[in-house]
Amino acid sequence: MLRRHLRVWLLIAVVVVLGGAYLYVGTRIYDELSVVHAGCDGRWQGQTPANFSVGGVDMTGLRMPGYEDVRIPSRDPGVTLSSWFVPSAVANAPAVVVVHGMNSCKREARILLAAGLLHRHGFSVLLMDMRNHGDSTVQNGHYAGGTKEYRDVLGAWDWLVSTSGLSPHHVGLMGFSLGAATVLIATGEEQRVAATWEDSSYAEVGETIRAELARKGYPTWLEYAGYTAARI
Repeated sequence: MLRRHLRVWLLIAVVVVLGGAYLYVGTRIYDELSVVHAGCDGRWQGQTPANFSVGGVDMTGLRMPGYEDVRIPSRDPGVTLSSWFVPSAVANAPAVVVVHGMNSCKREARILLAAGLLHRHGFSVLLMDMRNHGDSTVQNGHYAGGTKEYRDVLGAWDWLVSTSGLSPHHVGLMGFSLGAATVLIATGEEQRVAATWEDSSYAEVGETIRAELARKGYPTWLEYAGYTAARI
């Protein structure tokens, strides 16, 4: 009887140790793969809607001098989003929220280029920094793959709807890279979004995690360890 109890306790101890080790490794992987840097990671300093460049190309016709610096609440309490709003010269013009990718921000050249093209064709645009990026609220310095950040996008969408006086069906979303994944999640959560345009979203989160693990030199079978740590 004693021997049987010892075996049970030994089995429990092994499970606890292995489970703890698995979660520890998962946490280390999550911390490394998801880390982001505020302040646009030191890049694109000085870029604004009024003055930006893209690879030496003349952007004169796409610059937006009439932008406003605004602070917008996320749908998550305690998160404030640094944003730029550029109203259209056309009355009651539709509007678009433009969302950057991981370790990027609203100052990135392609974000400003996309916003400039939309604005030139009559749209109002709102460029935003997601949490832990740019000049927005820093919570933990990690990106959650859009599973938290979509509330930031919807906070920006709410602000546009409430301040512009537009119908919700005239306010859309645009996202790049992991920002594209974020706007897709946001669109799934908010059925009133007028339209969504995405560039280079991941199609399946597991595939993305495996690719990042391989790129960093980790075994791809650790995918679920990292995913579990992120969920916790």
